[in-house]
Amino acid sequence: MTIECRFDGRCAFRDGVCVALSDDDCWRATECQRLGWCVMREGKCVAGSEKDCKLSAYCREHGACAFTGKGCLPANDDDCRFSSDCRDDGKCKLIAQSCQASSVDDCKASKGCRERGRCRFEGGHCLAEGERPAPVE
Repeated sequence: MTIECRFDGRCAFRDGVCVALSDDDCWRATECQRLGWCVMREGKCVAGSEKDCKLSAYCREHGACAFTGKGCLPANDDDCRFSSDCRDDGKCKLIAQSCQASSVDDCKASKGCRERGRCRFEGGHCLAEGERPAPVE
């Protein structure tokens, strides 16, 4: 089994490229469980429904539980609040289509505050004293 097949369901070779041929190819791939890419469309595995998104690790970890038609993203603050990013890093508020920390209270309630001292809120991040936000690339 190739890396492409295991990773994203592209298990068949057609016209010089690896492609997914069926939903079964997608269901067996790691990206189905991780990102909700469980349905084959035009030779690629993609998220096909709200169910695909809600069952994914990306939903549990990052709040990306809503199907947008093109993929999975958080839809509301509840998606964020129930994620491990909220519990661990204070990213409990939906801001600009992603879960982010929005206050010192988010930071103080997080595991990151209790275990790593990341209790200070700055620029959408929970940081330890002396720590700076990562630069935006």
